[in-house]
Amino acid sequence: MKPSYSSAFGVGAIVGLVFGAVAMLFVGATGGLPKLGIEGEAVTTVFAVPASALWIVTILVAAIAGVILAVVTRAIARAIDPEAASITLWIIAPVGAIVGGVVAFAVFPLGVSLLGSLADGVATVSVADMVALALITGVSGGSIIVWSSYVMARPPQPVEDPELLAERLVEA
Repeated sequence: MKPSYSSAFGVGAIVGLVFGAVAMLFVGATGGLPKLGIEGEAVTTVFAVPASALWIVTILVAAIAGVILAVVTRAIARAIDPEAASITLWIIAPVGAIVGGVVAFAVFPLGVSLLGSLADGVATVSVADMVALALITGVSGGSIIVWSSYVMARPPQPVEDPELLAERLVEA
């Protein structure tokens, strides 16, 4: 079966969206972000946590999710085409971790700065905005990780096109 790299990008975005939601629920449920506060006069539930803890937790969770996505993508690609000249797991897994961590490092601080507030080392952002940031991170990171892992697991191979060669012989 011929590799479909654009499909890998789309599937990665969908799986990343799911992973982002699951990671947000997991971190929130396990106490990774333990404090909820009330913002202003409006009764809006917000995360009010030390900014450094928020950055570390989000980067670590995104890196772990990136490793999982990269390894599963390679396993699926190897099951589809066991004969492909695949790059080893020792390269694909760190790439997934790095991409996941970098995307989270880019999205969360910027998102909290735009959607919430940073004061006295405490990041305050509404729960809805935090979920939106997790979903944005999941979609962007998941699509990049799955696509790159799929390309590394099933790299493009040059193949002769007999029809093209036949057309060139007829023209000559």
